[in-house]
Amino acid sequence: MSGRSSVRWGQHFLVDSSIRDFIVSLAELSAKDVVLEIGVGTGFLTEALAKSSARVIGIEKDPELFKQATVLFGDFDNVFLHCFDVLELDLDLLLQRFSKDNIKLVSNLPYYLSTEIVTRVLFCNVDWQLAVLMVQREFAEKTFLGIPRRKKGPLSVIVPFMVEVQGMWPVPRSAFRPMPRVDSVIVKLCFKREKLDKPLLDKLWRIAQCLFAERRKKVGTILKRCFPQLSPRIILNELGLENARAEDLSPADWLSLIRALSAMEKGSGE
Repeated sequence: MSGRSSVRWGQHFLVDSSIRDFIVSLAELSAKDVVLEIGVGTGFLTEALAKSSARVIGIEKDPELFKQATVLFGDFDNVFLHCFDVLELDLDLLLQRFSKDNIKLVSNLPYYLSTEIVTRVLFCNVDWQLAVLMVQREFAEKTFLGIPRRKKGPLSVIVPFMVEVQGMWPVPRSAFRPMPRVDSVIVKLCFKREKLDKPLLDKLWRIAQCLFAERRKKVGTILKRCFPQLSPRIILNELGLENARAEDLSPADWLSLIRALSAMEKGSGE
């Protein structure tokens, strides 16, 4: 397989079978599972997923690779392939045809689209059980671990309320073709059964986006502009966050802040 498509769509294809098998083992697949793979590519990972007996839904944006995959998996009755851009796809509608339970995500994500894809996965209505993802190490550390602090963003705020990071494992650059210029990791995520109510989560997401858009300014300065009808500085003083910036807030701080703002809005009749 040439590297044309991988360069075109930002995909580096995994070619190391030991790492592929490790990914599949982390997913803990069985015949009762439905597994979504975003970016089928050459089908290297897809084949191992299919041999687990799980039903595999593969999404591939590149028409040429999709055509090759349909030939490769023509005899597999548990592989269902779709030629789509995942960012334009209704994941809820696609997956509900198969199951509402035991849905897992196992993918080597296109690195340049990792933020957009993970955001879509987190905010869709699919009841995910777990995800095993191959991503750029820098993306994984800032998004799932919140480090370094200066590189945190809105997505890293949402993640602790939705998933638990079960582990993170390095992958050598030599495991891919073409070889990437960045370091990669495998990350395993288990989705929490108890999550924030959706209205609260949506509000948290909006405010996090607002605060990180001006990350060098203090939280109080931005909130005062966003909520002119309220007195957010009172809340920040009570929480001890009057001099904080968005990157300084812990998950507990974010939760306290968003609940206090919601309560103040209700009290003001908003």
